[in-house]
Amino acid sequence: GCCMKSRTILLLSCATALLLSVGCLKGPDGESGGDEIRPKATELKLEKWVPGEVSWKKGDRTDWFVVNVKADGLLKIEINVDRTDKSIDVVLTDTYGRRIKKVNSKRDGKFHRFPLQAEKGQKYYVMIRCATTKDSSEYSIRATVKEETKDPKILRPE
Repeated sequence: GCCMKSRTILLLSCATALLLSVGCLKGPDGESGGDEIRPKATELKLEKWVPGEVSWKKGDRTDWFVVNVKADGLLKIEINVDRTDKSIDVVLTDTYGRRIKKVNSKRDGKFHRFPLQAEKGQKYYVMIRCATTKDSSEYSIRATVKEETKDPKILRPE
């Protein structure tokens, strides 16, 4: 009778609400703006600090940047992660996605400089990503190129 109709209506209401809420889930990169994967990396202009933020809770877990090398020389990519109490991964890769260096703000500190011997036509990618669901941080990143070519700390793919 009456109780059965109420239960059925309640059950259908709950099922509908559940289905609607599942459809709204966006995932850890649902609000990333397109730069959450390497092929859609934001081009990093030389000589200029660029601010950014990654936040798992805000749906922007991952940011990718690309440096398009236009001349031979010493390329330096620098990054400063504001929050060392959070676990933010920074991964540097070459044109083909081979990892050159990986650091973590919690483990390795907030500032990192990646010196590279760059050749015209190469691309280097930097991924900045929250390691866990509790992580978020603002950061700044910059790339510079110098004509000099000798640096004993040049990084190579692993």
